[in-house]
Amino acid sequence: MGAMVFACSGLKQSDAPLPGEDASVLLPDGAVQPIEDAATPKDAAKPDAIAVDGGDAGNGDSPADSACALATDGWSRATKPNPACANRKVMQLEPWTAAGTPIFARSLSIARTKSGRVGLAVNGETGVEEGSLRIRTFNPTTAVFTSNPVNLPAGTFENIGEAVRIAAGNDDTFHLVYQKNLSQSGGPVVYRKLPTSNALTIEEQVVSIGHGTHLDVAVSPTTSDVLVSYYTPPTVTVSGKIESVLRPDATQTFGAPAVVQGSFQRDGAYGNGQHVLRFDASGAARIAYHISQSFSSANPKYSELAGGQWRQPKTLDNLGLDGLAGYSIGFVMVGQTKYVAYHFRRVGSTTAELKVASWVAETE
Repeated sequence: MGAMVFACSGLKQSDAPLPGEDASVLLPDGAVQPIEDAATPKDAAKPDAIAVDGGDAGNGDSPADSACALATDGWSRATKPNPACANRKVMQLEPWTAAGTPIFARSLSIARTKSGRVGLAVNGETGVEEGSLRIRTFNPTTAVFTSNPVNLPAGTFENIGEAVRIAAGNDDTFHLVYQKNLSQSGGPVVYRKLPTSNALTIEEQVVSIGHGTHLDVAVSPTTSDVLVSYYTPPTVTVSGKIESVLRPDATQTFGAPAVVQGSFQRDGAYGNGQHVLRFDASGAARIAYHISQSFSSANPKYSELAGGQWRQPKTLDNLGLDGLAGYSIGFVMVGQTKYVAYHFRRVGSTTAELKVASWVAETE
């Protein structure tokens, strides 16, 4: 990786989608949004809300768009022949070319607040077992682009943020969860807030788990309660599981964990335990996740949180024995419609298909 860049121009909302319209795409960090540009999929009242180049920030479909795929219209070009591509820009957050800078990133997450403030958290590895968490906040619509860095350096054989998620709350505050991985054996998962002062709050430990976790965080649009989820990787003797913990805004204290799904096996397929949390407009929590219980079996599943417990999950792809479904899973809600995107790879194939499942009623 030569440099870390962020491509963006205007952040805009659009009208509600017309009947039958759907342009959902899979995003690099596993999120899904019904727009054509690469962006994370929540509106300002939900985590990870950012739309790029006129795309929607959550509650609606995107305006008409142009692929801008020709080299002459490349985002990094100062002048573009296609007027529809003129406002697209590449903005460098930091170069990764000098000695001592990161050489790889294992996790990246992005979010946008109601005011348009954007936060990006990325893990920057500098060695086999070492890496820092690098956070950048910025406003992409200012005439002169600047970003404010918040760096969490690593100790010896420590990789901070190998798993990291950032979400926007109901104000200009960002919420983060990340793991501090020591010697690739795992370590504590911590929660922190990043207000407009760009000074992180103190760490609150959520759990301590093994290497190879997946995380997510979401903020209720109605109560500002924070929900954190984490995947405990399986060991030789113990199955893996996904759990969630709620931090009510009124108490600021994490409660007891609720199990989303158990029975994750060590010989599972790629992406085992990947998941995405969402709150709907009413403040109800939902989750979509990928479970593989053997190397030849994998499915995307969905569940709702009710009364502090996760309901019996629904299987979203009843595939046969011809392939694996569910990895790189993404999930977004547009009104009452749920969209889940995931990859499906047929047995013997070196490529994968991108699938999108959608439904409205919880009973569907």
